[in-house]
Amino acid sequence: MLENNTEDFLSTELEYTHISLLSCKTKVLIIGGGRAGYIKAMSLASKGCKVFVLSEEFICDFDNLLNMSNVSIIKGKYESRFIHDKHLVVIAVNDKKVREKIKEDCEKLYKLYLDCTDFKEGQFVMPVQRKTENVIFSLNTKGGNPKAAIFLANVIDKTLSEYDEFIEYICTVREEAKTLKYKDEILNFIVSEDFRFFYDKNKHKEVLRMFFNN
Repeated sequence: MLENNTEDFLSTELEYTHISLLSCKTKVLIIGGGRAGYIKAMSLASKGCKVFVLSEEFICDFDNLLNMSNVSIIKGKYESRFIHDKHLVVIAVNDKKVREKIKEDCEKLYKLYLDCTDFKEGQFVMPVQRKTENVIFSLNTKGGNPKAAIFLANVIDKTLSEYDEFIEYICTVREEAKTLKYKDEILNFIVSEDFRFFYDKNKHKEVLRMFFNN
């Protein structure tokens, strides 16, 4: 039976501040051509980021990225000039001296960096991300447990999928209501489980006309 170590866990609990980046405007430099670098490159590229991967050697998996227009493969040694025009830096190398040099350069140039060898040594992490047709969400666990985060994300994804069409509809109403006098009242009314009940019964338009006919 596992020992109860709740007290120790809470003492190392992490806090996160989530932001959502506009992928097409985000430049990411990944330093390292191994498995960790490939996983990060594939994940970021598939979400639309402009990805640059720098390494002296690359595993064969990187061949899968060669046809992606938003991925650039750079063969060579790390130099600080490579991070100057990047927003994020992913450090995926085993050499400790090289890692420390990259971190030092990032600190000087105010670049956010992720250390793949120990995420606590970096400044950001990559949360589990899921999306439906109309919702995108990301998730971390405070203890930094990726498998638990994936498990929870899959649970949440199933629930959000049930709301997907409803969210699409209320987003449409929001756009149409922007110029109306009772915009705030309408939005407060429709973003609720009560209104979703009428939506599911296909009575939502009648209810809207009943309360906001003017």
